[in-house]
Amino acid sequence: MMSMSTAESQSGAAGRIRAKSREFRVAAVGLLLASMIGPAQLYCIQGILPQVAEGLQISAGDSQLIFLAAFAGFALGLIPISLLSERYGRRSILLASSTLGTLIYLLLVFCDNLTEIVLLRGLQGVLLAGVSAIVMAYIGEEFEPQAVTPAMGIYAAGNALGSLLGQMLPAWIVGGTGSWRLALGVLAVLLLGVIVVSAITLPRSNFFISSDISYAMEARLFLSHLSNPRLLVIYLLIFCFMGAIISIFNALPFRVESPPFNISPSMYGTFFLVILVGVFTAKTSGTVAARIGIRNTLLLAVVLMLAGVALLAVPVVWIIVLGAALVTGGGFAGYTCLTSLSATIAHKGRAQASSLFLASSFSGSAVFGLVGSRVLTDAGWAGLLIYISGLMGLGFLLALTVRDAPPADAEGRKS
Repeated sequence: MMSMSTAESQSGAAGRIRAKSREFRVAAVGLLLASMIGPAQLYCIQGILPQVAEGLQISAGDSQLIFLAAFAGFALGLIPISLLSERYGRRSILLASSTLGTLIYLLLVFCDNLTEIVLLRGLQGVLLAGVSAIVMAYIGEEFEPQAVTPAMGIYAAGNALGSLLGQMLPAWIVGGTGSWRLALGVLAVLLLGVIVVSAITLPRSNFFISSDISYAMEARLFLSHLSNPRLLVIYLLIFCFMGAIISIFNALPFRVESPPFNISPSMYGTFFLVILVGVFTAKTSGTVAARIGIRNTLLLAVVLMLAGVALLAVPVVWIIVLGAALVTGGGFAGYTCLTSLSATIAHKGRAQASSLFLASSFSGSAVFGLVGSRVLTDAGWAGLLIYISGLMGLGFLLALTVRDAPPADAEGRKS
């Protein structure tokens, strides 16, 4: 006889997208493309900051405001747009946000001054906010339990591919044409096509149930997480990790495209392939954490990043690439550990905890990245590396306070 739990599980999964089915393969295309849209737009400026700075006649530090404005907007809009998806549906908000964000992105081509482009990038970030959380919620609702893990893998792959597309394609186009406006325009048109295909292939929401939780209740859940010291440490740590990564990769094109290196934008675009190192360390960090614990894995991640920062000080291109790879690998490993720990600690309101984690990630990128841009302007590359080392020193001290979730926490989650 079928057990009650098995029967309930099958009943709950009835009608949902099954793993290895034709419907899953079609949905996988939509998921992959939808997951690419946000990262591609957020990172589209990063690889061409020197050309944008020259075109708008602004400093290297000011040009980074263009990149960071989208991250600040994303952090501000993340929770409100996530709440809208709880009320009005995942797929509809996802496609609407992606489309409007891409149309705003297209307007960047016509900006003539820093104020215009920063405001539009901030609005673009707000519109794209919550897309990651919405996709994850969509997967949990529309896919059967056995299909959730492979669907999440497709989502992660889409994020990585989107980042690479946004970082590399504009750099290659600028290298060939010299026009940053053309580079942004080509990517914007391409992404509009991606949205159309994702809208066609992404199945409609059949299992979405509008939330009846009041906004006051939502606010209490958020405040309860912010009053948890263990979660606060996680949020501060992700500030350090993301602030370090963003500061380095925003400044790196100015470093290697100037004397004595004089690397072309097209060549610099290939530097972003070091993200693949981060994808590898993100996947393996779980295995490492299972053996030596999350705290020790976090400490190891910080050490890797510090080693990478040391290599970035050496004026040799291949050593700089290796340093960037170590920074990326350590950062992604740390990010993965912190994501897991956040989900473990938050017994209630996990969706709200995830939103706060993402908001902290993008806030850290914006705040510490902004400080990094000022340091680069005032103290140069060497000053920036000292600043990053300080961030990672703070991260090391914070990681020392982390403790792996005890068995009692797991029992608390079941109760």
